[in-house]
Formats: sequence, structure tokens, C-alpha cells
Amino acid sequence: MIIETIDLWEDRDDVKLTTFLAAPDPFMPNPVKKPAVIVCPGGAYRSCPRHGNEGDPVAMTFAADGYQAFVLEYSVAESAPQEKTLFPAQVRDLGKAMLEIRAHADEWAIDPEKISVIGFSAGGHLCGMYATTWHTPVLSEYFHEDSSVFKPLTAMLIYPVADYVIQDAYLKENPSPVLGPDINVPVFGTANPNAEMLKAYSPSELVSEHTGPVFLAAAMDDGMVTAKN
Repeated sequence: MIIETIDLWEDRDDVKLTTFLAAPDPFMPNPVKKPAVIVCPGGAYRSCPRHGNEGDPVAMTFAADGYQAFVLEYSVAESAPQEKTLFPAQVRDLGKAMLEIRAHADEWAIDPEKISVIGFSAGGHLCGMYATTWHTPVLSEYFHEDSSVFKPLTAMLIYPVADYVIQDAYLKENPSPVLGPDINVPVFGTANPNAEMLKAYSPSELVSEHTGPVFLAAAMDDGMVTAKN
């Protein structure tokens, strides 16, 4: 397996894409192209622990099942100033990862039409936002690319924040000592975003005919992200 970490932005060293690629077979000069998956760990947009249970182990499991796998370390509060963590910064990090994978599709033996995303908790929110906004100017105008290059095949959202209105109300009724009162600051720039802001960053509000297949999973006893999401 080829494990290599790439800095996605020239002027930053905190947003990284790590590869988990099957080593090329010297006896197969024209390998069959594989599907790919980008893994986005959780961490409440405060951290993005690649080596935790939601990062490398997930990528290696997909790699064992025949995928070319990647882990994205996106913009988070512990490693970037606030102006770098406000949404949609993380959506653009994921879009940059998609462009990087497409640019190396032949080299990495990847089918560019079969690139999926999977995220956990905050990473699930990120993948949900990506799955519902990939076709918008948020990516195409920023990167000066046709929107079609950002399209994911599928999105897998594992205990995601899919509806910030529901999530915000849940945490006000069930304060979490782990998340604390400032949980919204890294994404919204304020601890108390208004209803309009909450809806603007809720994937459930953004589903359209452009949204591809999505798999959702949640736990009823999750004390931080309510399964109502």
C-alpha cells in the first residue's frame, strides 16, 4: 500500500490529503481502474484526528475492499485562524481533494466517475454539505472549473449534523460538557447563529435533483449529535 500525505494548498500545511493506494502490479501495465473514497473524520470542526477511529482505519478498510482510499484533514480551529475555518472553507477543501484525485486518476488507477465521500459527525456534515452544493458557484466559480468535476458518486453520512436547526435546539436542551457553549464558533463565527444561518448550513435544507445517493446512519444514544438529524 502506498501511504503518502499531500498538502492541498500551496500556502498552508494544515489541510492535507493522505493516500491509501494499492501498489501497482508490475505484471499488469494497464490496471483496472478502481473506485475511490474520501474519508472525512469528525472533531466538531475543532480538530480533525486522522489517526483516530474515523480516519485511517476507515480508509484502510475501504482499501482492503478494493477502493483507492484517502483521508482528508480539512480546516479546523485548532490548526487554522478563524477566517480559515468559516464555512464554506471545508467544502472547498473537499473540492480541492476531488480535483487532486481527478488530476491523478490515471496515475492512481482510479475511475474518475466513481469517487465517493464518507464523513463522521462534523465530517458527516461536511460531506452532506458537499453532496448538496457540489453543483453551485461555491466550488465552480472559486476554482474556475465546470461544476461536473466536483460531483461525488455517493455520500455516506455517519451520525452527521444534517440539520443545524434541530442540532442547535437539541444542544440548548441537552448541554454537552464535551462540546461546550462555543461549538458553533468555528463554522459560523458566532456562538449563537441566527435561524437563517443555521438553515444555510443544513444539508437537509439543500437537497435537490443534483443530490446523488446518500446513506445515513445514526445512534439513538448519541449524546452529542441527536439521531433526529
